[in-house]
Amino acid sequence: MEIQGTGGVRPPDRVQGPGKVARTQDVTPAGGGSDQVSLSETGRLLNRALQLPEVRQDRIEQVRQAIAAGKYETPEKLGKAVEAFLRDERG
Repeated sequence: MEIQGTGGVRPPDRVQGPGKVARTQDVTPAGGGSDQVSLSETGRLLNRALQLPEVRQDRIEQVRQAIAAGKYETPEKLGKAVEAFLRDERG
């Protein structure tokens, strides 16, 4: 038996960019119903996370450094310092 040629197998065609897409019309499903989407708990959490405000990493780092240096003042810390000062002054 003698094999000649590649038996009609040819190399792949060249891939081209996207072409024009014909405009479609809205179609009502055959059952007349509507589509529904159900999100998992993970999907709901991800959705909530994406809606959170942007984190200011530079500000977080400033606060961390101030806390580490003992220089971060909070209203609670200031209130305790004032109370201690007044106690000391009263004797």
